[in-house]
Amino acid sequence: MKCYFLIFLLVFLHKLQAANFHFSSSAGNDERTAIQAQNPATPWKTVAKLNAIFATLNPGDSVFFMRGNIFEGQIIVSKSGAISKPIVVAAYGNGSRPVISGFTILSKWIGAENKIFECSSSRFLSSINMVVINGVPKAIGRYPNANAPNKGYLNYEQSVKNVQITDNQLSSYPNWTNGEVVIRKNRWVVDRNSITLHEGNTINYISGSHYAADINYGYFIQNHPKTLDQQGEWYFNAAEKKIGIYFDSATPESAQIKASTTDTLVWINNQSNIVFDNISFEGANGNAFEINNCNNIRVTDCEILFSGANAINAIKCADVVIENSIISYSNNNALNLNNCPNSIIRNNSIKCTGIFAGMGKGDSGSYEAIMIDGNNNIVELNKIDSTGYIPITFSGNGVTIKNNYINYFAFIKDDAGGIYTYNGFTIPKINYDRKITGNIILNGKGAGDGTPDTASLPASGIYMDDKVNNVEILNNTVANCSNYGIFIHNANTINIKGNTLFNNRRQLGLVHDNVAPDNPVKKISLINNILFSKNSNTVVAEYKTIGNDLKYFGNFDSNYYCRPLDDNFVLNISYVNSGTYFNSQPDLDGWKLMYGKDKASQKAPFKIASYEITRLTGTNKFGNGNFKDNISGLYTWSAAGNSIVSWNNNNILDGGSLQISFSKITGTTNRASVIIGAGGVIANKTYILRFSLKGVDEHQSLQVFLRKSQGDYKDLSERKNILISASRTENEILFTAISTQEKASIVFDVAEQERPLYMDNIQLYEAEVSPIDPDKTIRFEYNTSAAKRPLSISGIYIDARNKPYSKGSYLEPFSSVVLLRRQKMDLETITALPIYSSGGFHNNSYNYPGNNSSVKLVKRQPAKSAWAKILVRNHHPKQNKKYLLTAPGR
Repeated sequence: MKCYFLIFLLVFLHKLQAANFHFSSSAGNDERTAIQAQNPATPWKTVAKLNAIFATLNPGDSVFFMRGNIFEGQIIVSKSGAISKPIVVAAYGNGSRPVISGFTILSKWIGAENKIFECSSSRFLSSINMVVINGVPKAIGRYPNANAPNKGYLNYEQSVKNVQITDNQLSSYPNWTNGEVVIRKNRWVVDRNSITLHEGNTINYISGSHYAADINYGYFIQNHPKTLDQQGEWYFNAAEKKIGIYFDSATPESAQIKASTTDTLVWINNQSNIVFDNISFEGANGNAFEINNCNNIRVTDCEILFSGANAINAIKCADVVIENSIISYSNNNALNLNNCPNSIIRNNSIKCTGIFAGMGKGDSGSYEAIMIDGNNNIVELNKIDSTGYIPITFSGNGVTIKNNYINYFAFIKDDAGGIYTYNGFTIPKINYDRKITGNIILNGKGAGDGTPDTASLPASGIYMDDKVNNVEILNNTVANCSNYGIFIHNANTINIKGNTLFNNRRQLGLVHDNVAPDNPVKKISLINNILFSKNSNTVVAEYKTIGNDLKYFGNFDSNYYCRPLDDNFVLNISYVNSGTYFNSQPDLDGWKLMYGKDKASQKAPFKIASYEITRLTGTNKFGNGNFKDNISGLYTWSAAGNSIVSWNNNNILDGGSLQISFSKITGTTNRASVIIGAGGVIANKTYILRFSLKGVDEHQSLQVFLRKSQGDYKDLSERKNILISASRTENEILFTAISTQEKASIVFDVAEQERPLYMDNIQLYEAEVSPIDPDKTIRFEYNTSAAKRPLSISGIYIDARNKPYSKGSYLEPFSSVVLLRRQKMDLETITALPIYSSGGFHNNSYNYPGNNSSVKLVKRQPAKSAWAKILVRNHHPKQNKKYLLTAPGR
C-alpha cells in the first residue's frame, strides 16, 4: 500500500511541475511512456504522437524536437498555456534546427514524351503549390514562359463579366481546357483561374477573385502539360494525383525533388500562450502557420521556408510576436496578421515573397511580405528583400513602422508602395498615432508587363493612399524607385519631416485626383526633407490637384530641392481653375513666388555639367542667328492668331534681336510656336543648340525641340524646357535626333506672355559630346544597421545642407546621405563652366562653391574664337592667389 501511495505522490508532484517532452525522428519510439519521453535519451518519435498528447500538456510544459532531425506532418495545438507559463515548442541537442516538414520526396519517375516525366503518389492533395528541386523552388509550367517578351503575357481584347476573355490572336491548339489562366486583371491583381473551356480564341474560367478582367491587360496559361518546355517546369493533374516535370538533361532521379503534401504545418485555433522557438518549418502546401482566435502566440528564432501560400496567417489574434526569424519563399504572403492588435514583428529576415506570378492568391492582398491590421502594433528592424508586390501594408491606430530595410519590390504587381496604407472607405476612419520612421526603402521596380501601359511603373517608396490621415513620416530614406519616393494620394494630415529621397523617378508627389474627389490633400507638413534627383530628366516634386487649392496643401519649408545637373523646372504643378487645367514647371524661386511656400528651402549647393563638348562639326545651321539686320528664316504660329515676331534693334541683347510678343492675352493655355528652318539632321547624331534669352516676366518658361518641317511635323527630339528670366541668360541644350530628315526646324513653344521676350545668338551645331557620369560626383550612402557605420571616402564631399564629409565621417544607424564631391579648380573644371562665346563673351562672374573659388571673364574675344582668358581667384583663407588660365569658351 505504501508503494502505491508513493507512486501516486510522485505523479501528483510531477503534475505540479513543468515537464519537458522530447521527440527524435531518428531515435524515438512512440510506444514509450510520458515519463520516459521526459528523458532526452528515450524520446517519442512523431508529430502524430505529439498531437495525441498535446491536450494533456500543462501550462509551463515544453516540447523539444531533436536538432538535425526531420519530422513530417502537422502540429495541432489543442491546449493553452498561461500568460506567465506558456507551452513551449523548441529544440534540444546539437546541430541545425529540427525541421517540421510538409514535403514528400518524389521518386519512381516514369518517362512520358517530350522530356516530360511523371510521378504519382497517394499523398498528393487536391493541389500542389510548392515544388523544390535541389533546394531551389520551381515555378509551375506556363505558356508563354516568363522570359518571353512582355514577361510572357499575352493580351486579351475582350472580357465578359468575370467568366470569359477573348484574345483575337489565340489559337485553338493546344486546347487549354482544364489548365489555369492567370489574368493580370488590373495593376494590383494577378488572378489564378481554372479554365472550364477553351474554344477558338475564347477562354471560359472560374474566377479566383471578385475582380473582373479589365480589357487590354495580359494573361498566360499554366498548370497544363503543354506548357512544359524549360528545365524544372511542372504541372499537377489533381484527378489522377499525378505530377509531371520537364527534365532536359538526365532524369528526375538524378535530383532531389520535393513536393508539398501537407496543407498546414501548425494549426492553432482558440488556444493561447504558445511559444515556438528555434524550429524550422518547410514545405507547407498552404499556410505554414494557421492561427485563429488566439492570444499571446510567439514565434522566435525560427525558419519558415517554402510555403505554398502564407508563412504565418493569423486572424483575430492579440499579442502575436514574430521575431528573430527567417522567412523565405512564400508564394503568397510571408506574414498576414488580420485584426491582430498589440502585436510585434521584429528583427526578421523576409526574402523572396510572391516572386512567381500565378502562384500567389488572386485577390489584392497578395504577394506581400507583411500585412498587419490592428491597433498598437510594431513592425521594426526587419530586413525585407525581393517582394512581388508590397513589402509592408499596415492599418490601425498606434502603429509604428520603424527601422526596417526594404529592398527590391513590386516586380509582379504594382500601384504599390514599399510601405503602404489605405483608407478608401465610403466614410473614412479617423486614425491617430501612426509613425513611419527611420526606414530605408530601395528599388521599387514596377511591373508594366501585362498592362496597357507597359512604360508606366508605379512603385513608390512610401505610399499613403486614398483618405489616409494622421501619419508621421520621419527620417526615412527612399531611393531608386520607379515612381515617387513618397506619394501622398488623396490623403491629409501627414507630417513629412527629415526624409531623404534620392534618384526616384519623382522624389515627392502630393496628388488629389478624381479617385477620391471629396478628399483633398491638406494639412501636409513638409519640413526639412532632402529631395534629390540625380539626373536632369527626373522631377524633384509633383504637386497636382483637381481644384485650385495648392496654397491650402499645408506648410512647406526648409526643404532641399536638389537637381544639380539642372536646377530649373524642378517641380510639376497642376491645378484646375474654372474648368481649365493649368500645368507648369517652375523652378524653386518660381514656386516660392507663386504660393508663398518653402521660403527657407534651397537648391543643390552647386551645379554639375552633364556632358562635355569634344568637337563642333560644320557651320551654324541657322545663319541669321545673331539677327544683325533682320529676322529672316523664321515665322510664328498660334491657335489664337495672336503671336507676333519682330526685329528689335534697341540693344536689349547684342545689337539686333528677335522679339516675341502677343497682340492679346486669351486667358487660356494657348501657346505660340516660333519655327526656325535648320536644314537636315541625321538619326542618332547629337546637336548643340545655344541662344541668349531675356524676358520681362519672371519664372515663365518656354519649350524647345527639333521638328520635321513638312508632312506630319513630328518631333525629332525630346522636348526641353528653358526658364525665362528678366535677367539675360545664356542657354545650351543637347539634342539627339530620333530620325534622319532633310528639312528640320528648331521650334520654340512659348506660353502667352503679358510683355515681350527677346532671343539672340541662336546657333545649332552638330556636336560630338562626352557624357559626364553623375556617379563620379554624386554619391549615395546608407546604413541599415543599428551601429554607426564609417564612410569609406577619399577627398572632400558636402551634403545637400552643405555639411562637409571626409575620411573619418560616419553614418548614424538607419540613416543616409547624398554626397557631392568637391572638385579642385583646374582646367578640367573650368571647361565645364557655363561660359558662352556667341557674338563675343560677356563680363559675367561665376561663383564656384566647390572650393570657395570664383571665375571671372577678364578678356573679351571675337565670336569666332574658341578660347577665353579666365581669371581664377582662390578665396581659400590660406591660399589667396590668382591664376590666369586659358579655357575653351562654351
